[in-house]
Amino acid sequence: MNGQWLDKTEIPEDKSRYGAFSKLYDARQSEVNALYVSQSGLGLPDRDYYLEEGERYKAIRQQYQDYMTELLVLAGQPEPEQVAMGIMALETRLAEVQWSRVERRDPIKAYNKMTVADVNQLMGDFDFSRYLRQAGVDIDQVIVRQPGYFEKLSSIISGTDISTWKNYLTFHTLNSYASSLSEPFAQVRFDFCGRTLS
Repeated sequence: MNGQWLDKTEIPEDKSRYGAFSKLYDARQSEVNALYVSQSGLGLPDRDYYLEEGERYKAIRQQYQDYMTELLVLAGQPEPEQVAMGIMALETRLAEVQWSRVERRDPIKAYNKMTVADVNQLMGDFDFSRYLRQAGVDIDQVIVRQPGYFEKLSSIISGTDISTWKNYLTFHTLNSYASSLSEPFAQVRFDFCGRTLS
């Protein structure tokens, strides 16, 4: 059902926080569409922003955590500073298992066509097939760009308490829509994304 379903289906850009879906031409079979699954989940542009020890990266990490806190305060989140610290710790764990920019640019290494059953096995306790069904994705094959990331993701998901995931999703929802919310939300987002990261 792979290509036929994709040909007539629009795939939203972001069905997930920690794994992104993209509908593209199959790199090795250009006459058909394929569903690519890629690492995702970070609020900062790249894993290096979480892992590098330079002063610039340290400053940006602190400003990012301050930005999280500001958005959470505006939304009335209890204990916003503590919540922001938990979100930052979770994103750092995700960054630690993500591929580097150099690895991601390797077209051979980043092409891994797998059945959904194969991805289920790769991800251990995480039921990828159920996840796809819940996302409304009806397909039996995907191209996994960073299999090493998804192999380690399952333990991060199961090893993180549900309250941290709820806080993480709350912040990222606020971050995604801040520009369309009231002026204080839009201003805080512009100050960080438009000034700090630019």
